[in-house]
Amino acid sequence: MKTKKTLEFLQSGEKNNIHTLIGKVNKIAELDRVLKAELEPPLRDHCRVANIRNGKLIIQADSPVWGSKLRFELTSLLTTLRKQSRFAGLAGIDFFVAPITPTAQIENESVEKKHAPISANHRQLLLDTADKISDPKLKAVLQAIAARK
Repeated sequence: MKTKKTLEFLQSGEKNNIHTLIGKVNKIAELDRVLKAELEPPLRDHCRVANIRNGKLIIQADSPVWGSKLRFELTSLLTTLRKQSRFAGLAGIDFFVAPITPTAQIENESVEKKHAPISANHRQLLLDTADKISDPKLKAVLQAIAARK
């Protein structure tokens, strides 16, 4: 089985690209925890460590507003971070603005799917369409959607 071989390879102690990648992800996650501990509550919710490259910490802000607020904090943040051993050789901080994806924002939380309520007219349209469809799977899906409350 290929799955078993792949799992054994990933769990082996060999140095490979996967181990390097996992190590980098873990390092970024740790740096993100340290960064969030140093930022004030409103700002910490809108920024995250995206990378560390060439001795520079790369921070992602989720909107231009929070990017501007982060810009004002960069000098003091750099000074504070350099006092910590893991940031002793920090050359600088860069940042960019981009929406933070939900997977980056949610840690160990279950995401509950929420559906908008279906109007009576749309419900009837779905049922009428399902009655005219010969594919049993598609018919069942349309009926299930129409049955949602």
